Amino acid sequence: MSALNTQFLTDNIQNIHFTLLISIVSAICMIWQPLITTAIIFGTLIIFAWYRFCFHKADLSFAETLFFVFVAGTFAFSKNFSVLHLQIMDLPLFISEAMLFILLGFLVLPRYISQSAMSWRHPLFYLLLAYFFLGLFNLIRGVPSYGLFALRDAAVVYYAAFYLITIEVFGQFEKIFVLFRMLCVSAVVLLILGILFCLPINLSSTYLQYTKNININFLYGLVLIFLFAFYTMMGSKRKWASLFFLAILFMVVYMQARTTWVSLTIAFFFLAIMMRRRLLQIMPRNILIFVIIFPILLGMGYLVNKEKILSLGIEITSIFRTDMDHRSAANVRWRLMLWEQAALRGIKENPLIGAGYGADYHFMINGRYIADIKGAGASSGIVPPHNGYVALFFKMGILGLGVFVLINAVFFFSCMRYYMRCDDEFRKKFLLAVMASQIHICVGAFFFEAIEIPQVGIFLWILMGLGVSVMQNNGEHKSEQ
Repeated sequence: MSALNTQFLTDNIQNIHFTLLISIVSAICMIWQPLITTAIIFGTLIIFAWYRFCFHKADLSFAETLFFVFVAGTFAFSKNFSVLHLQIMDLPLFISEAMLFILLGFLVLPRYISQSAMSWRHPLFYLLLAYFFLGLFNLIRGVPSYGLFALRDAAVVYYAAFYLITIEVFGQFEKIFVLFRMLCVSAVVLLILGILFCLPINLSSTYLQYTKNININFLYGLVLIFLFAFYTMMGSKRKWASLFFLAILFMVVYMQARTTWVSLTIAFFFLAIMMRRRLLQIMPRNILIFVIIFPILLGMGYLVNKEKILSLGIEITSIFRTDMDHRSAANVRWRLMLWEQAALRGIKENPLIGAGYGADYHFMINGRYIADIKGAGASSGIVPPHNGYVALFFKMGILGLGVFVLINAVFFFSCMRYYMRCDDEFRKKFLLAVMASQIHICVGAFFFEAIEIPQVGIFLWILMGLGVSVMQNNGEHKSEQ
């Protein structure tokens, strides 16, 4: 491992005063001034982007700059950023959709017209075309009957366009480093927001409405995975990385999003298998840090909210014991009922092509219709089945679900094949983190609509695009760069 490679990974710790200033100001503005959040977030992130790009001399076009700022904002502020929108008559145009259309028009389409696009070179491109055509078919089926609700459901397909966008953005391998630097700051912002959310202070109702444990925890999981995968390349900054890792891990435990507990456990089991030799070298030196620091964090959590800490055992047990007389176990039973109803109705409607976009699940619990539909926006009142695969089957049938699973399988095994024959350490670590992140999101989708919501779903496709970019850019790049 070269000194320059270590310098890249530790470079993000520099300029810490700027990073902390951005993080703290952004967090305060998000919580106490939600009505002017849009202007402040964009201003903050654009300033940050200008700062990083100028000092690191990244050669970015305007469209690519928008992509970096958008990704950094979504990662830092989760759903609070994703719900920013313009209201065009009855149609809310969310920032995720706006950025997608802008980037497709100004970045992807011109490259396809000039025949310089890179995304068509991988077999996934053709599977994505099939996925898009199925989505268009279901959209055409749904709009006449369900209108805006059909457009809302189509997100599970058109978010896949971020795969195409990502590959075009990262045609130059070095731009991945720029993304790393920006997301390091976004991760700090996300940690501060999570801490403030958990403190017993009176936050604004707007912030509370859109800050969900599960959304933040999925992103925390991505941070943990990349820190773990790259830990051996962090040189003298490993202790700081360990402390940051423990702080994020504590937040995942404290916020009690059981879905991420399950998905991260499986993702880290995969990492442990793939990194078993390196783990035997680094674990003895880090066990002591964990044994000392993590109980201290638990003690601080106990002082803030002792009920949260004392209930951890029950929350863990409720994952396996659905017969318990506890609200968490009842929540599991409730979700199982929703899955069963959605799957059975999907089979009844049309098991091959699904019920189409916009169709209502008509969930009934104890003889009562549980939806309270208010509109097609972020607070629609629609109750999803809390299982992305059941939702895909219900809306798109076996065809849609099968193509989605096939896309993920082809990508995962492509990464695995490349990983086995690659001799570049940075690429191997990166692909390992991408595969573990894919496991994290896809396992989480069994218990939550992870692939349908922008604050999580877009990262599945962005990570796929990054993985393919790493595999396609063989060139002269080595870890030393």
